[in-house]
Amino acid sequence: MRPDIAFALSKVSKYQKNPTTRDYDALIYMTHYLWAKRDWGIRLLPSNSQQAQAIVQLRGYADAAYAIHCEENGSGKSQYTECFDLVEDGVESGTGMFYFRSINPGTVDLCPAEAEMGATVEATKTAVMLRGILEEIGQHSTKPVEIFNDNEPNILLSTKFSGQSKRVRYMMPKLHWMMEKVNEEYIKLLYKNTAELPADLGTKAHSPGEHKKRVAQVMGMQIF
Repeated sequence: MRPDIAFALSKVSKYQKNPTTRDYDALIYMTHYLWAKRDWGIRLLPSNSQQAQAIVQLRGYADAAYAIHCEENGSGKSQYTECFDLVEDGVESGTGMFYFRSINPGTVDLCPAEAEMGATVEATKTAVMLRGILEEIGQHSTKPVEIFNDNEPNILLSTKFSGQSKRVRYMMPKLHWMMEKVNEEYIKLLYKNTAELPADLGTKAHSPGEHKKRVAQVMGMQIF
């Protein structure tokens, strides 16, 4: 799925059973958008033979929009987005995200931290899958997969939770699994400001100017 339509497609796809005229108009608008932007695509830079033999590092980003779907039958569900790119020795390559996913979860989150943790859990599960694929093609990295998120309470809970607070007991299954992956050094959770977080593109609608900025960041393109 193209990252620039991930959120819109996730939104409109929920009305396949009983679509309204408004939903049909949204789908037609999206079709016109794709035709107008048919020359857009994810930019992946070529590499030479020396770079092809280097060990690349998988890097992920996770973000969530808490209770963004409140207007739809009062569901109150959030929106999760995860994306991944590859870097060599932590050096920014300027390439686009080779994996991008925006979903509407099946459960209702009770607070923003739970929504962010849900998105981080999804990104961690994807990291396990993608790292396994990389190992099958000879990319055996010994470093943990860095996953960036813009919610500090979520990162704190997943890395330094003492087990004393009862307020988060409804999150314990996800929390314990995240702590396990962090302690195993399989993943490393890091903070990144929302304005710099690529996954923010798939969590909500943006203004035209902000949308172009986010698309350029995620797809590795120069958009004028």
